[in-house]
Amino acid sequence: MKLFVVLVVALAACGGGSGAGADGDGGVGSGASCSGCLIDDFCAAGTQNMACGRGGEACNVCSGTDSCQDGKCRAPAACNPITCPSGCCDDTDHCKTGTDATACGGDGAACADCGTGSCTAGECVLGCDATTCVGCCNAQGQCVTATSATVCGKNGDACMPCGSGQGCTGGECAGTSCLSTCSGCCTGTTCNQTSQFDSNSCGNAGDVCKKCGPATICTNGDCTVDQLTRWDMIIVSGQVATTKPDGSAWDAFGGLPDPYLCINQQVEPEICISSVSNTLSPVWNATILTDQTPGDIVSRDFWTMYDADVAFSDGMGICINRDNAFAAFDGLVHEFDCTPATAASNGFYTMWKIRYKLVQTR
Repeated sequence: MKLFVVLVVALAACGGGSGAGADGDGGVGSGASCSGCLIDDFCAAGTQNMACGRGGEACNVCSGTDSCQDGKCRAPAACNPITCPSGCCDDTDHCKTGTDATACGGDGAACADCGTGSCTAGECVLGCDATTCVGCCNAQGQCVTATSATVCGKNGDACMPCGSGQGCTGGECAGTSCLSTCSGCCTGTTCNQTSQFDSNSCGNAGDVCKKCGPATICTNGDCTVDQLTRWDMIIVSGQVATTKPDGSAWDAFGGLPDPYLCINQQVEPEICISSVSNTLSPVWNATILTDQTPGDIVSRDFWTMYDADVAFSDGMGICINRDNAFAAFDGLVHEFDCTPATAASNGFYTMWKIRYKLVQTR
């Protein structure tokens, strides 16, 4: 009976053993041709607790609380969400504070290296420059978007105070006399009354005149994305809840989930990216939408996170694209949180968030 259960699990992991050749997992073969493990002459994937192994060795059954990791039965990690709830786990299975830029994280997830960025509240924050900040960068290297006459700037420039008699609008200093009297936009003290549709000098109601960037046009004084452009959407990374809503682990024996994201639209098939194994902090860098108009992207209704399992995938939560949440057409990385404010109302919900960017293709 025990062998039968092992065979069933192994067959399920390998798609029932059909369609696989002797030179890969999920078929009949020798140890030399099997990258997983062998049950008699059947090559199993070697990733299941009931059939664990690799390199063509005989499959093992992981006992007790051990789980199959990289083809070996291993004891539960000493560092996990229970033993390291406020920090992160490094490569040596030690719990770190999670506040260092080289070991950043929380909730017992794997530590991340923030590179040139910094670590804030257990999350990597990109360095402040033109690629990461639409406002200005202060002396502490932080991005300031709520600019004022004392802290003014844009596009990652250094924050500067405006001169006497000037205010900060749109990240630029301009004379307050023009700002208060001009129905168009201001360049210094000069008012441009015809600026509402001028992409080289766009603005209204006394705004500082601005030149619209790539892929944007001036409409009613605002630089808006050109609806004739085309874009790819890239899902960069994400973060998922440490447990299911009932507090239980995502996988058997306390294992971590294998998250992947899908876009659902009522009149089209689901579009998904591949899963990342055993993590609460998946990194995908995967393109989920290609050659789309801005209208196509913002019209995508439902976003669903799944945990990939052998038999079927568990839902981790649905969020609704409210208020054009995915409308940042600037090529920069942005974050979307699936929170109670954005979650679907059908109860199928667990907190998660993703980081994404929209890249113009034409």
